[in-house]
Amino acid sequence: YYQHARQILEQVADASAEVARMAGSPGVLQGRLRIAAPVSYGIAHLGRTLMPFLAEHSALECQLEVDDGVVDLVAGRFDLAIRIGRLADSSLVARSLGVVDRIICASPEYLAVHGAPATPAELREHATIGYSEVGNARLWTFLDDAGSTYLAPTLPPRITANNGELIRDAAIAGLGVVVLPRFIVESALEAGRLVPILSEFPLPSETLNLVYPRERRLPRKTRETLDFLARALAPTVRPASAPRPRGPQPPSGKKT
Repeated sequence: YYQHARQILEQVADASAEVARMAGSPGVLQGRLRIAAPVSYGIAHLGRTLMPFLAEHSALECQLEVDDGVVDLVAGRFDLAIRIGRLADSSLVARSLGVVDRIICASPEYLAVHGAPATPAELREHATIGYSEVGNARLWTFLDDAGSTYLAPTLPPRITANNGELIRDAAIAGLGVVVLPRFIVESALEAGRLVPILSEFPLPSETLNLVYPRERRLPRKTRETLDFLARALAPTVRPASAPRPRGPQPPSGKKT
């Protein structure tokens, strides 16, 4: 009953907005909007991007949920979500904004003591920091010249966390080598607290997507928010068509 009543109210709001548009007024976005996003990306980009939009549309209520796990949009009654990585749920519609590059890095103090690996195969001699939301095999997968993936041998991670900032801070503290999205480590790289390594050996990129439940007709509040976020967040990622550096053929490693 709630879902049907909600759809009726949203259709009434859309009809009112369309009448206002035809009368020469742009109309007002109104209603409640629930948005889910990964913690690190949400803090880095979503908040400062979305807040001016919400200030402009004062009748629009918004509930933001940040979680590094994969939330169920339908069960959680979310209108849309930002997701980085693979999309397996066919009940959702995805709008790709670009790709998120990942970087391998370590602190200058760690590299001064242990040296920098020259090839992915040498990672077996280094302490690594793990991300519990992504398996170790996927985390340390590289690309060769042909575009095939190969898995670098690594020690079991000394530290594992489910949040990018915690992992970054562990690397800054000199506890090991880490691989993270560029937007999490960029400021630390610029400040010299982290140093990129193995830059000539590319990692598979992850796709940044706006996803939403498959519906016959999206409410206007959702459509316009999706369009705004697609425009505003696109500059935070690399276009999928843009070339990226390719590394040499791996000297060793297991094909996957």
